[in-house]
Amino acid sequence: MGQVKFTLIIMNHLDVKIVIVGSTDVGKTCIVNRACNDIFDLESKPTAGANYSNIIEFIENTEISLQIWDTAGQERYRSMAPMYYHGAAAQIIVYSIIDESSFKAIDDWYQNITQSSDSGKINLYLIGNKSDLIDNPKYKDSIVPRDKALQKAESINAQFFEVSALTGEGIKELFHFVAANYYENSVEENKSRTIVAEFDLNEKVLNHHVAEFPL
Repeated sequence: MGQVKFTLIIMNHLDVKIVIVGSTDVGKTCIVNRACNDIFDLESKPTAGANYSNIIEFIENTEISLQIWDTAGQERYRSMAPMYYHGAAAQIIVYSIIDESSFKAIDDWYQNITQSSDSGKINLYLIGNKSDLIDNPKYKDSIVPRDKALQKAESINAQFFEVSALTGEGIKELFHFVAANYYENSVEENKSRTIVAEFDLNEKVLNHHVAEFPL
């Protein structure tokens, strides 16, 4: 009689809670509207509290439901943001590439997240919105340089994207990446769950059980 160990990973559906934070007027709601409905609303109003939206992605035949919480950026609502962090698998910090003050606020949002998150590992994304204005001469003196943003992302251990809610540039890629990253992490976590099967010389499985094995 012998034993064989193999990993069985079956994931047909995954739910991913995502919380989006950032200063007011950086375009958080516009990003979500573009991702969910492929629209850009010029008359979009500031969020009060938080709005919920959902996006479905498919990775390796697994349906991944991105459950997005778009939080308010106004100072009077900022203290409410931590209540949405519970159970979040990904945190997205958004700044406007034409607004230095929103970029400077990243550290405050990061501290807020790290102090309030109930997850040991934080999957963090830093998003520079309004990339369509990079070459606009009107904003040449207020553009946040890309290399500066990359350094900031590295310092807080975040993935970095520049997007435009107006044109849609980078929006689909962003949320697909978030879904794919979560899927890959889930696969890695499940690799520690290994089925041990006992078999006889005729290769008939006598019994099996699931055990935890370090990788």
